Amino acid sequence: ERIGQHLGTAVRGGPQSHGGRPFRPLHLEARAAYWLGAHAYASGFQPFVTAATGMAQVDVQVNVRVNEDPGAAPNPLQLDNPATQRLAAWHKTGIGFAAAGAGLQHALGPARATLEARGLWLFPSTGWAVQAVLGYAIGL
Repeated sequence: ERIGQHLGTAVRGGPQSHGGRPFRPLHLEARAAYWLGAHAYASGFQPFVTAATGMAQVDVQVNVRVNEDPGAAPNPLQLDNPATQRLAAWHKTGIGFAAAGAGLQHALGPARATLEARGLWLFPSTGWAVQAVLGYAIGL
């Protein structure tokens, strides 16, 4: 059993919405892990399960088809005015999250390499995400 924290960064967030906040790449979490097996610090691969909560944002781009209103005035900024367009829409979720997952750790001397897969529920702007985590842990 172990309690700890993670600090990380995210890459490739979405653009800032008009009047909205910019993408926050910071990832902070408090976590608890439970190692399955007799000894968490044994050599070789050790499976574990985790639960976590913290701060993170996930932005997802989705291509959407927009049907233009044929009765509307043409857009003067657009050279051609097609009946339909494909636009990039962004779904921005998070700032807070709760997560659960499972993974493997392997001893590398006094440190551990970890590989973990988990699901996140993001709030107050709700959404779900799947996350893969590759880490390096040093006990203090």
